[in-house]
Amino acid sequence: MIQSSDKTKPDDTFINSISSPLCVRDTPSEEMPVITIDPRSLLEVADDKHRYGKNLRTYFKEFTTLFPDFQLSHYQSFNEKLESFRPFFSWLDDSDRRPNDLKDCSLQALDGDRVEYLETELDRMPYKYYINHEGLLEHVVSHELLTTQPKGDMFVLKDSFFYINEKRTKTIPRFHHSSFFGGDFVNSAGIIIVEKGKIKVVYPHSGHYRPLDRHLLWLLLFLQQQTINLSTVKVDAQRIFKVSRHAEKENGPKSKKMDCVYLLPGNVVLDFLRSASYHLPLTSNLNLFLL
Repeated sequence: MIQSSDKTKPDDTFINSISSPLCVRDTPSEEMPVITIDPRSLLEVADDKHRYGKNLRTYFKEFTTLFPDFQLSHYQSFNEKLESFRPFFSWLDDSDRRPNDLKDCSLQALDGDRVEYLETELDRMPYKYYINHEGLLEHVVSHELLTTQPKGDMFVLKDSFFYINEKRTKTIPRFHHSSFFGGDFVNSAGIIIVEKGKIKVVYPHSGHYRPLDRHLLWLLLFLQQQTINLSTVKVDAQRIFKVSRHAEKENGPKSKKMDCVYLLPGNVVLDFLRSASYHLPLTSNLNLFLL
């Protein structure tokens, strides 16, 4: 059923305390479409150990309860925002001040649950792909054509290259969308299904980056620019067309995104986005994007 979706309800206390329009690392161009890390993941990025963000937020809530005068400015840059968390991490990891186990997450569970972050381009190389002259995803070194898992793998797109790997949540360290660039900005993110290099399905799903309609528009324009026939690519348009993720029961819990997919041909989705009321100046900015 298609209907207007309710407003998102994230960890309100945490996200309200750190959200900022300036919460972004060095962006190469004001016109280039970028997705910045979701505020809820900032603790994970700021943590030198990159412990799982959900667990860190549990302890951050306790910290702000014990130290109510602690405040984060809404007008800080990305790096300034990360640095502002230092008092929290000092409290969390200082042996003389370290808190006791919390009911929802023990310290052992906190310290043992980490996310892998790739620090250098060499680290990212095993996951780096480009679209070749035949419109197929090819590895930059081995030149092998990509075939993902049947249900798809995670991807981010940055500077015209795809970085693709399976999502790991059951093993430690975890591997999330934030893993590829350590929480830095990207141009697009989601889940992709590829068979022998051919892109079959794109799901613009990422809890760490939360891509918007304009980010999907740019991704589809990029694929079109690479001579990919979008009519052969299925795209999940549930966010665009406000497909409800709520259960039949009024105010019931949301279903998982993958249980509510609304697949349409990529060319149909692109035509709709291009005709939307928020028109982007497509030609000039796309050239910047492809540089």
